[in-house]
Amino acid sequence: MYSKKIVLVNDLEFRNKKIAIIHHNDGDGICSAAIFALMLKKLGNFPALIIAPEHVELDDTIKREIKESKAEAVVVLDIPIERVHELGLPMFVMDHHPYTGKLDLNAEINHNTENCCAYLTFEYCRKIAEIEELAWISAVGCLSDKDETGFNKILPFVERGLDREVMQKMMGFISSAKIFGRDGIACGVNALIEAASMGIPTAVLGSTPNAQRLQWLRNLSRKERDYWLLFHKDFAKINEKTIFYKIQSVLPIQSYLAGTLSNFYPNHVCLVTNKNYADVFMTIEARTKIRKIDLGSVFREIATKLGGNGGGLAYAAGAKIPVEKEQEFLKLFESRL
Repeated sequence: MYSKKIVLVNDLEFRNKKIAIIHHNDGDGICSAAIFALMLKKLGNFPALIIAPEHVELDDTIKREIKESKAEAVVVLDIPIERVHELGLPMFVMDHHPYTGKLDLNAEINHNTENCCAYLTFEYCRKIAEIEELAWISAVGCLSDKDETGFNKILPFVERGLDREVMQKMMGFISSAKIFGRDGIACGVNALIEAASMGIPTAVLGSTPNAQRLQWLRNLSRKERDYWLLFHKDFAKINEKTIFYKIQSVLPIQSYLAGTLSNFYPNHVCLVTNKNYADVFMTIEARTKIRKIDLGSVFREIATKLGGNGGGLAYAAGAKIPVEKEQEFLKLFESRL
């Protein structure tokens, strides 16, 4: 566990400065962003920008949009610290991912590997404003990141009527947002904010404008996923330990498809790439039920070696590598199994 000084409300002048929130694109990051944005709203200072990078790193698109928003400070949530770069603005970083190497980042940092970021964000924000009614968002984020400890600690704050089964449905709904790229992710964050503002948590399942749009995108992606699933035995490379499936879809469904395949093949690592031949880099998403391998560590190591980047959790990981390194990546990965 690493911890620097935890930033206080006056350190970034949350009440007075234009704040940009950058967050990870998964359910944990989406919930963290919604909690922090709603905390700022209580202070009378809704964020000037809420954005998730297409990949994990803070790329030129993120930097440009922060500049265009005229933000005066940046809050970074659920993005590995080693992927965060200087932006020329005061920064507050909240994260839970393990990292290696020397930290060289001029930012106030709250880092703790014991719980997911949605839990850390809720605990931090409720020291600044009264946000206990947002506990359900943190609980949904904990379920998304499989943080049972955090979920159980948050549960006493969650209002009656929201049991685990209901929040599990919310988790599945919000976590699916990343499948649709930045449009879907924005819908996920805004659906949480809308439901919280209405005081009706279950509205996130389809009753708010953004939840309705997310529902439409989900239905579209489910049909797309099922199409590629239908042909995987014909076109995927399946061996004793892995499944590697190259698809070409207009929807970024590779993580969704990889997760579905892992349900059908619990003894395999399922890797899916959505090939765009115009790209210099390719992304590979992997999911597995096997607990004898740490996908995040292996992806980080191999992708870095090949001039890309990668990482994630033990059972779910992703990598971005040069397109010409595809076969080398697969060979190195399979040698680690």
